Amino acid sequence: MPLSVLKRAPYQLEVTVLSVETKEGPHSGESIWFRVRVDRVIVGNGLKVGDETAVVSQRYKLPRGAVGSTGDRGLPRKGDRMRVYADGNAKVLSSVPPNGWQPVGNSVAFLAADEDARAEESMPFLAGVVKECGVGSTSVHFAAAGNGTGSAGAANPREKGYFTDIGRMHSSGDTVVLAVRGLEPDRNTPHSVNDALFGGRDLVAFRASVDTFSAVARGQREPQSRFGTETLGTRITTEPVAGTMTRVVPPEDATHPVLAGLQFPKGGLVLPSGLIEVAPLPTDCRVLLWGEAVDAGGKVVGKGAKQPVLWVRELERKSLVVRDVETKFPAQRIAVTTLGDAADFSNPEFRLLAVQLIAWAGDETTSVDDADRAKVRGAKFELSPK
Repeated sequence: MPLSVLKRAPYQLEVTVLSVETKEGPHSGESIWFRVRVDRVIVGNGLKVGDETAVVSQRYKLPRGAVGSTGDRGLPRKGDRMRVYADGNAKVLSSVPPNGWQPVGNSVAFLAADEDARAEESMPFLAGVVKECGVGSTSVHFAAAGNGTGSAGAANPREKGYFTDIGRMHSSGDTVVLAVRGLEPDRNTPHSVNDALFGGRDLVAFRASVDTFSAVARGQREPQSRFGTETLGTRITTEPVAGTMTRVVPPEDATHPVLAGLQFPKGGLVLPSGLIEVAPLPTDCRVLLWGEAVDAGGKVVGKGAKQPVLWVRELERKSLVVRDVETKFPAQRIAVTTLGDAADFSNPEFRLLAVQLIAWAGDETTSVDDADRAKVRGAKFELSPK
């Protein structure tokens, strides 16, 4: 079941399994009854932390040669902590088959398809740091050419039609990290990409990712043509001036969790990324950082107009009404930065900023503490020679 569908379930809980009982039927198979204690309520009317309730899953006996699923997979055991997506009511829940039981914790899927920013080098590094800090489990999906059967072949940063191991994103990737540009999804790839980008998952976008889809895709697929402006908030209007860098201005207000613990030099943080200019942002976007283009000597280039280089927004998700009961879902968190050329990751403060962007988007801000910040700053990233 795609994750976008699971995230529409009226009950989304993290639980501890207290007991397991298997019963026959009432179908051709077994019903597995789990007594659980609620540890966290993501979505769920009538339940609170500490409550106990029942979750029922089903397994089916299929006749020999039959095509289909035998039912739920990945069922927990007594004592396990799990995340469960379910419907029903607060007294008896029914897990969404077949994968309504999921591991506890945020899963982060990285899409790397921006050859100019060398995302094929920066994203695996960032995924490793994110995992090391406990922000979430990670998977990295590289741009790839087709293999002639509708699936991905070997990774190639200049290809835009496929991603390696993209099928995993159907049921994982609570947070999707984009380091892409000019995608042209082909064959079966659009199903997975669309589920990841349009299914209400939390998003983090680096560098030129606001131009996610190519002009070909924009001409052929209407939703994709609006993705940058409607979801990420803008589009690129002017490319960076060759040979320039970006000076990130110290923030006037550093209270947002994304900026927690960051150390900005008095004159600003200079990063190798050239300054990208973007169209005006919607009013619901909160700009956290501004930047200006500078040359190698630190002199402001051009008219000196500052541009937003990092912003966040929260998009309301439609509520669900089942049997006259309304369920309201958490807002979709979106964080976008036009920084993120691979060379930027050599800077310890930018590395920390990148990790905290992902943590905030996945609502895992408490997992980044001072010890984690020291790990991020101490991590070493070196670009391979071109």
